[in-house]
Amino acid sequence: MAVDFGRDVARLKDTPRQGWADRLSVEDPESVADHSFSAAMLGMVLADELGLDAEKTLRMALLHDIAEARTGDITPGSMGRDEKLNLERAAMRDMLSKLPPELQGRYGDAWEEYAAQATPEAQLVGQVDKLEMALQASIYAAKGHPAEGLEPFLQTARERITHPRLKELLSEIERTMERTME
Repeated sequence: MAVDFGRDVARLKDTPRQGWADRLSVEDPESVADHSFSAAMLGMVLADELGLDAEKTLRMALLHDIAEARTGDITPGSMGRDEKLNLERAAMRDMLSKLPPELQGRYGDAWEEYAAQATPEAQLVGQVDKLEMALQASIYAAKGHPAEGLEPFLQTARERITHPRLKELLSEIERTMERTME
């Protein structure tokens, strides 16, 4: 059972972050697994820093994109939000069905909490998701990708990040990018 779940999750290592490929023409973009790991680490550190439940945050961050092992990385605008959520929910249910019932419930509930943005931890993970995207944009900037191609990703991060501490970090990322691109 757990091995089948592991095989599903391992697909994320070969699932590209589609926005980088589509909008920035990155030939070998980061994978969803790369992004999820980085977001989980940032989320854990920030949850500890902010006095939130780091274990809950880490669990949500690790789970937040695993449905993409089945659906692929669906980019904004390619389908409606409800349609995307329903596809991901069905993928999650199927993937989690390979685990013992108590874990299905625990992980499914954590994913639903994230999807609903129902708690401070879920909101942190949602914003860390965008912060990590901005961080990746800065990495691509350092590799020579043009600022105009990166700007839509940064703009999304600016619009979605509302927590003061995460706003500070986003500003730091942008300052570093500006120095890199000079």
